[in-house]
Amino acid sequence: SGTSMATPHVAGAAALLMSINPDAEPQLLKEALINGANKNYCVDDGTSVNGFLDLAKAIDYMAEIGGIEPSAPAIKTTELPDAIDATSYTGFLRASGSRPITWELLEGSLPDGLTLQRTGLINGTAHVGKGTVTFSVKASNNYGSDTKRLSIVTHPLSPDIYREDLPYAPVNTEYSYTFTASGTQPITWSVSSGTLPKGITLSSGGVLSGTPTLKGEYTFSVTAANTG
Repeated sequence: SGTSMATPHVAGAAALLMSINPDAEPQLLKEALINGANKNYCVDDGTSVNGFLDLAKAIDYMAEIGGIEPSAPAIKTTELPDAIDATSYTGFLRASGSRPITWELLEGSLPDGLTLQRTGLINGTAHVGKGTVTFSVKASNNYGSDTKRLSIVTHPLSPDIYREDLPYAPVNTEYSYTFTASGTQPITWSVSSGTLPKGITLSSGGVLSGTPTLKGEYTFSVTAANTG
């Protein structure tokens, strides 16, 4: 009885082989793993193990059969995910070529709050408005480098109104209530349907104020909008 680690070990070996040759076909990976197994391998305690994976041997097989040639990076990324204000962001830069490949920001800057890691990961929490941020990246290895100009489209975080019952408004008494909403500022407010009580107005800043002059029950809808 016990837990077999064969599957995660082979999966890890396959991932490493793919990092060496990202264009390898599945059949080549399979052949490299099978031919990389040492038959009747004897471990330290003298036990005979059938099919012990030798990763170095698998890499050598892939290099020989797959025709792996040392090569400079060629950046494959053509577009990146959009970034939304106050929201966690993750994007990946990808390139073919011999590993390891390191990345750097060559020109321009990323949207505020985002960072390019040497692994090609772009992450962070964006602090952005509406627009497009353009920059250049460089991928390098021992055999050369490649550069590419990329863009990230940015958006404000859409408003989300905090909903609650409005306070009672006595007739002929000064009234004031301020609507609030999460989202990227500035937020503009307006009445989208229905009618406000006579004497009451809604400012673009979300302040409902005035002196109601007519008793009654009024139903209306408000909209909060930004430049998203």
